Order: sequence, then structure tokens, then C-alpha cells
Amino acid sequence: MPLLLIGVSPTVLYFDTFSTSYGLDLTYAAICLWALLSARPARTAFLDVSKMFLLGAVAMVAAMSYPVFLFYLPSLLWLSVWWFRKAGPWKFVHVVGAGVGFAVPLLVAFLFIRTRDLLIYDPLTQAGLFRRGGTLIFDLKTVGAAIGSVLHDLFVQGQTYYFEMRQPEFSDWPAVAGVVLVIATTAYGLFSGKMNRTAAAAALLLLILSLVVPGVSDGPPGLRRSTGLIAAYFALFALVWHFYATEASLGQWPRRIGLLICVLLLIDTGLKVPSVAADVEAASLFRNLDWFTVGGTPTASLDRLLAGRAQGQRLTCPVDQNGQITPCRYQEIYAAMSGYLTWNGQDAGTIVAVDWKTGQDITLSRELWNSNYYPTCTRMAACR
Repeated sequence: MPLLLIGVSPTVLYFDTFSTSYGLDLTYAAICLWALLSARPARTAFLDVSKMFLLGAVAMVAAMSYPVFLFYLPSLLWLSVWWFRKAGPWKFVHVVGAGVGFAVPLLVAFLFIRTRDLLIYDPLTQAGLFRRGGTLIFDLKTVGAAIGSVLHDLFVQGQTYYFEMRQPEFSDWPAVAGVVLVIATTAYGLFSGKMNRTAAAAALLLLILSLVVPGVSDGPPGLRRSTGLIAAYFALFALVWHFYATEASLGQWPRRIGLLICVLLLIDTGLKVPSVAADVEAASLFRNLDWFTVGGTPTASLDRLLAGRAQGQRLTCPVDQNGQITPCRYQEIYAAMSGYLTWNGQDAGTIVAVDWKTGQDITLSRELWNSNYYPTCTRMAACR
């Protein structure tokens, strides 16, 4: 049942359609959990140590891929300690394997990246390997609004940056009933001792971190920065389903009612799949409309822009309602065009654009970004 619920989750299906890191933390978390719980703590066989190495390596790669995975690390560490203590005396080789696995991806990055001093944090762009651009804020009103946006994304309608869904995860009464059941049963199981407290506490810790911490960072709020909430919900649902399926002391009817609500929740979630498909196909406010959709498809768009360049046309950013050129991501289309031209043995040094800073023509080159003439921050409002 929990696996079926994950398989038809609107949030997971929606984010999996994008070629971005949004929602990728859910997949990484599943791999890490498998590596941890399939390793036999009491044994030092090569396979078991290798799984611990895999756990550490995947955790680091996940954090390097999308920093929101950092919210998972405390819960994973907590579960690891519990899992090894449950099996008896610790085997130090497992700890070494996980530690080495955790360090290797970062070490490889340091060995092969030239600007090592900027890898972790670049003060100019205010970004780095484990954080995006932006700063921390501690204004309660702003934090409350950010948390409200995430909850609105989950319970009403998704309408934040790169999350536009008409029927999100908990948008109708069967889903809300399921959430209430999960929360109430988790609370009862924790206080009565009839549920695995370590697993439930680890899930709740992930839930709190994923909801609160992204709210103290500036930038567009939304569920894409808080997908750990969904992972925590899946974990709690699995514990609740197991509770109702196995806890004989509850009595027959309470167990049946609990299982029925879980089944209704799965059915309700599955019925949202067509809506998710329609939302993915619909036009988005946040998709790149400047370069790779001008010709209908990315390939056709690149061909069209290359043909325009051959005819002497300049690249130009969008113009606002006042006739002013707005900042845009020249680096994306420049990389595509120059890469294509270089690959085909043509001159890539004459790609001309309208400079959105001065309004004059400018020849694009890598030096414009290496010298930070064009800011590399992701928030265009902060680049103006």
C-alpha cells in the first residue's frame, strides 16, 4: 500500500516530468533507506560494508545535487544509530565504510574543479555547492507567508514557482481525512509505544525541517523547496498502514476503519493522475519562453536562432510593458549556440545580442560570465 501511494503521488509524478533536481531528493532517500535497512549490522561481509559505502556516497551526491537533501541527513543519521544499536555491538568497519562513501564524491569534486575556493561558497553570487543564491531571513511575517505558500500548494492548489497543480496531494476531503488519520494514529502510536518511535520521530524531524527551514531563506517560496514533507508523509503512512494491519489489540472494527481510510486515500490519489498529466501539458508561467520554445521544440528553436544569426539578427531579451529590455538568461542560449557551432567546426565567436544593461550590441563570450559582467544569480530581480 505505501509503495502504491508513492507510485501515484501527484507531487512525485509532477516533479518527475521536469529535467531538474526538483523532487529528486525523494528518489535519493529511497536508495539511502534501502542501503541502510538491507545492510546487516552484525556482520562485516563485503556486501554489507559496500551497502554502507553506497549509503554515504548517495547521501553526499544527493546533497550536492540539490541542497534540500541536507534536511534528510539528521533523520538518516538517527535511523542509522538505531539500526546498528538494535543489532547489538557496533561494527566499526560499517562506520568507516559510510564515512568514506560520504567523503569520496566531495573529494573527487575538489580534485577536478579548478575554482576550489568557490566550490562551497562564492561570496559574489552568494551560492555554493550546498546552497543556492540568497540569504537567510528571520522575519516572522515572511517566514509565516512562506510556510503558508507550501501548505497552500499541498491542500488547496499548487501555484508557486515550478509547481502549478489544480489538484495537489491533499486537495479534497478523502485526502484530508487520510492526513488526519496519519497524524492522529502517529500521535497515539508514539504515546502508547505501539509504533516504532525511532522511525516516526525521524519522519517528524524531516517534516519539521522541510517545512520551517526553507521559510527562513529568501526567494520564491513553494513546495519545490520542501519536498521532504512528502517523504516524511510517505514514511508516516507506511507506519500507520503497518499499525492497522498488525495491531490486534485495537479490535476488529477500528482496524477495518483505519485500513478503509487508507484505501480510500490511495484511490483518491490515483484519480488525480489525469489532472496531473493535464497540468504538465499546460502552459506554465515559469517555463523558459525566451529561447527553447520559440520554434515549438528545443531543436527547432535552436535551428531558428542559428538561422537568424546567419542573417545578422541579434539575440534580445524580452521587452516589458514600458518598452524596457528585461534581464534574461543569455548564458543558456549562448551555451547551446556556441556548442553547436564549435562542434560543427564553425566560428562561435560572433554571437551578437542586445545588452540588457546598456541597450547596445554586445558580442557574447564566456568572459562575460567569468568576469561577472553578467551576474550568474538565479533570481533576475536581484541581477538588475
